[in-house]
Amino acid sequence: MATTVNKLLDQARSWLGCKESNGTHKKIIDVYNGHKPLARGYKVKYTDNWCATFVSACAIKCNATDIIPTECSCGKMISLLQKLGVWEENDNITPKPGYIIFYDWDKKDGWPEHVGIVEKVNGNTITVLEGNKNNAVERRTISVGNANIRGYGKPKFISESETKPTATNKNVNVFYRVKTKKHGWLSEVKNLEDYAGYQDSPITDVAIKVDKGSIKYRVHVKGGNWLGWITGYDIKDINKYAGNGKAIDAIQIYYYTPDDIRPYKRAKYKTNYGWQYDTETKNNQDGYAGVFGKNVTKLYLEIV
Repeated sequence: MATTVNKLLDQARSWLGCKESNGTHKKIIDVYNGHKPLARGYKVKYTDNWCATFVSACAIKCNATDIIPTECSCGKMISLLQKLGVWEENDNITPKPGYIIFYDWDKKDGWPEHVGIVEKVNGNTITVLEGNKNNAVERRTISVGNANIRGYGKPKFISESETKPTATNKNVNVFYRVKTKKHGWLSEVKNLEDYAGYQDSPITDVAIKVDKGSIKYRVHVKGGNWLGWITGYDIKDINKYAGNGKAIDAIQIYYYTPDDIRPYKRAKYKTNYGWQYDTETKNNQDGYAGVFGKNVTKLYLEIV
């Protein structure tokens, strides 16, 4: 499973301000208690100390319990970190963001009383995200080497690059169909295997979908205006196709390339006239396909 440092910190930051006084801390404890098996079979109460529960809940939310063991006890969490081989009993090191910092306030028995997550280090100052600080999720600043620091858990995070999808140049198929005044809805067309339209009958409505990424489209009613953008594809649902039953004279189509496809792709389309790419207006493009005042009777479309 594992996670990145940034995901863990983002999760911890999202709970800043949660506190006992208004009960918002309960959702953190609920996350912990909802994860099975519970450490030592103990269900945390809303009235218990919950600093280690906070750290554990962050790990649970990030699917990182393989690198940050879940526990509601600070001392027991240290034992689990030792078993993973990621514990350093040293108050004098300069920690990195994401380290789990443990404190021994009373210095009586070596048992840690509190724990948090290192957010950042600026010079000699450590900023920590902590649950159950003043009965809330708050930040603390403390100096590197402070005698109250017992030591650190050093989770083995994955790098940001490992979480990014590998971008490849994949083919994208587009499927589309049109409705004409004379013939109703016509059969679906894939890419440029054919064109959508029949016997030069004016097109009134259009439906488009892709198998990767997403697409939006809209039509211009002859003698009227542009209708709203559509992202769906269902000829039985008036909200999932473009048109209102009247002849159209222009169409706009825009393709959104997903993160795992590079380089970026565009919708390439035309009606009875020249090719248009997305909604571009460069290189003598109009930003749409068609001519105002002239019926659209054919539609050609591919993703390139």
